[in-house]
Amino acid sequence: MMIGAVCVTATSSCTGGSRSSVDVTGLVENAITGWWIDPPAMGMEGITYFGAAGSDGSVLVNAVGESSSQSVRVARSGVDDHNGPAVWAESGVPLVTAWSLHNADRLVRVRVGGIAGSSEALSFGPEFTLELGGTVSYAKLFRVGTVLSSNSWRFKLLVRVRYDEGGKFLYTWSVCNLLVDKGDNSVQWQGKEETLFASTNNRVPYLSAVQGGGENRTVRLAIGYHPVTSGDQAPIRYATYDLVDDTVYNASGVLMWSLNDGLSRDRIDRRLGYVVGPTASGSMRRRFLGVAAGPSAPAVLYAEWELSNENQGSYMVASEGPVGELWTASSLGPAGVRFGHSDTANYVSGACFNGYPRVSPDVIIVRNMGQACVIERCSPGSVGWLREEIATLPYIVARPIASVAGGSDGVIVSRIETYGDEAGGFKEFSGQVVSLHE
Repeated sequence: MMIGAVCVTATSSCTGGSRSSVDVTGLVENAITGWWIDPPAMGMEGITYFGAAGSDGSVLVNAVGESSSQSVRVARSGVDDHNGPAVWAESGVPLVTAWSLHNADRLVRVRVGGIAGSSEALSFGPEFTLELGGTVSYAKLFRVGTVLSSNSWRFKLLVRVRYDEGGKFLYTWSVCNLLVDKGDNSVQWQGKEETLFASTNNRVPYLSAVQGGGENRTVRLAIGYHPVTSGDQAPIRYATYDLVDDTVYNASGVLMWSLNDGLSRDRIDRRLGYVVGPTASGSMRRRFLGVAAGPSAPAVLYAEWELSNENQGSYMVASEGPVGELWTASSLGPAGVRFGHSDTANYVSGACFNGYPRVSPDVIIVRNMGQACVIERCSPGSVGWLREEIATLPYIVARPIASVAGGSDGVIVSRIETYGDEAGGFKEFSGQVVSLHE
């Protein structure tokens, strides 16, 4: 049965003046979806799986279909909305979930369920952990397309690692290799973490990673930075990562490094260049939001605002242009009022690319109007972007996510009832994860 109340209907108006209704269905009580967890949602055979963080510290794996939903707690930790798990769901493969605890310890954690799409999918086995060289945050999970062993499935787990170097922090995004045994679903770790890239100038890096195609080989990477630590120097970088060869290429397709070269200190972010340059004004800040999955053309999503008024920002999308040139940026309209955390961090309600596979990268944006939120779909037109209203909801929602492969259609958002307004606000939240279906 659905978690929460009966479906309700929200008013929606589309371009051209037509009216329709949107079903808003409660999925998970006292929980919130997260940023920097990939895949954000993934599914097959009409079921979408996604992770969420509970306001009681629960680490939750959730499944939603056309007429039912289910939520399973795979762990419990300190309350932190960064602690939601990544979930990999693929036909014929066990459901695999991975998570870490936001800068709290050095462990990455994995549990394996039943075959995705089956009635046993959410029946998880024991927890397997790997200790890394620094404190860990977030998780991104990808199955490697080629079969290393006929007896196991091979996965790459990407995590952010913070190393303490004499009182200064070095941030990397690193790769862990694991095998899931086809017989008993046990996990075998292969070595320690390997640096994917390191951040320079003490910037806190955010990474969005999605499949570049359906072959479980190429992953698109986009890198942005925390608005507080990057200031007005907030470029956005783009690269691709070959899961099989462990090689990284820049936006022009030039090989930059191999994870097997033994030169981890040379794998620094600035060598990749950038596709969106530093902000045009010293008083402007930027929050990076995500990268588009293939087969659509590469694109990145972000918000920009002036420091003098963080509640007057704009959603922006930058699309791939000629090789070697900066990408073309376009505005998707106002972002609206932030929903919590500090003013400098500026937690806008958010936006996401609308799933996979798509020829064109549609975008879902959420605009906080203060006491209500407008949700819109933006699609590339012959001139600029076309905006179509999906719904106006009489409460605050944030962090939209959409399935990157199969599953049920629709958008998942988090209804925000309370959220801390200080630097540690992400540890004080309440609300409900809901789905929207037109």
